[in-house]
Amino acid sequence: MEVIMSLATLGFLFTLVFGIVLKIRKKPAKKVFLTSLLCLVVMFVSFSFVEETETKPIKENPTPKVEEKKETKDEVKETEEKISWEDKVKEVAATDGTETEKHDAIVSYARDYKATEKEITEFGDYIIQEYKDRNYLKDITNHEYMLTNIFKASVIDYHYDDNESVPLQDFAFDFLQNTKYNYRGAETAVSDSTLANEEQMNKALAEMGK
Repeated sequence: MEVIMSLATLGFLFTLVFGIVLKIRKKPAKKVFLTSLLCLVVMFVSFSFVEETETKPIKENPTPKVEEKKETKDEVKETEEKISWEDKVKEVAATDGTETEKHDAIVSYARDYKATEKEITEFGDYIIQEYKDRNYLKDITNHEYMLTNIFKASVIDYHYDDNESVPLQDFAFDFLQNTKYNYRGAETAVSDSTLANEEQMNKALAEMGK
């Protein structure tokens, strides 16, 4: 449309000048002036159309966004919390991983586990009783039992600040050392390291009055 407007402008100017020249020479110029008027009309019509096109906003038809549902950290955490720690222990115990891999999986889970004070007390009473009954190293091939002990001792150990001295944490730490190294086959129930840790566990029990 801009091209038509330009041609109409040139046509108008040319016919206008040509018509004036004919008029001066006293020759018929009516048709020339009519052509000039027609060019003027075309020029104005073209100009109006171009101006309207430039000022009128072009409606876009954007492609609708397809919103992908992504799980947030909170949603993932909420999903994980719906699984009880007992189920997690059973799940890990049933895998084909080595004792070390199973131990690492449970300890990683225990690190992020948010235990209540009631659970800390219950877990503490449990591992203390298992130690006193001399059950905790009796069946190191029982994955579910050993991983349960590793989980509870780890939760207690991570629960307390390392800068404070808490007898229950001290007991849980040495209990965990004996449990994991015997479970992984690095130590035995009568090895020097195991017995040394049990001496520390006995001192922690004495501090707790148990």
